[in-house]
Amino acid sequence: MGGLYEVGWMLLFMLQIVPSWVLHWPPLRRGTRRPVVLLPGFLGRGLEFWRLRAILHRAGFPVYVPTFGLQAGDIAPKGQQLADYLRKHQLTDCYLIGYSLGGWVALSLPESERWRIRRLITVGVSFQGTWLGALFPMLVAARQILPGSPFLGPRWRLATQSEALINVYAQHDEVTVPLRTCYLSRCRAQVQAPVSGHLNLILSMPGIAVLERLLLQEEALILSGRRRPEPLAHRPAASLCELSEPGFAVSGHDRDNRG
Repeated sequence: MGGLYEVGWMLLFMLQIVPSWVLHWPPLRRGTRRPVVLLPGFLGRGLEFWRLRAILHRAGFPVYVPTFGLQAGDIAPKGQQLADYLRKHQLTDCYLIGYSLGGWVALSLPESERWRIRRLITVGVSFQGTWLGALFPMLVAARQILPGSPFLGPRWRLATQSEALINVYAQHDEVTVPLRTCYLSRCRAQVQAPVSGHLNLILSMPGIAVLERLLLQEEALILSGRRRPEPLAHRPAASLCELSEPGFAVSGHDRDNRG
């Protein structure tokens, strides 16, 4: 059933590419929780977040969906565009959800602006690159996410050295092939969503429930005083945590801090 849904979402995604050039989600500024910024993936301009955006806002989160072109050009400058967007909307202490290629945009955020991000949640990111990029050799972004690309290395290192990152991946994913490329070998938390398919991560109710639950857990831990403020930043290699088991797991380092 998940595969059928994925095919349907893929068709819907392709249909929304053209109208997405003129239709954009306005910021949903009202809310009682910390703001969430949603970064679209390859060829996305944010309309694909229609369901996730509504559910997170209903849960009390202000939601912002920036658009940086068709997510097909050079990824690196989009990190500066993201910084400009955060400054423009005066966003601090926020959650950043980078879906697919949007995860690479988040990891391109200039170091001077990373203090604005409380947590980065990467969703369906192929950290070791994906050979599917070879299907679009005319697009800069597609070449940048090929395995071995010099673009990937520095951002992969930031991902493995950040206390502020949570990585979410699917049980099966037709885009991040092979699936092991979604695993971040050293991270704060790894979460396997109970879905099959790349778009099901952000469009299916089980996929959305995982993201909503992660954000609510973070909010609860912060309110309880058990989660210290940490911007998206480097940490010493000696404190890197090992790969967690699939599920809503946290590192041993984090469990120890909970007491």
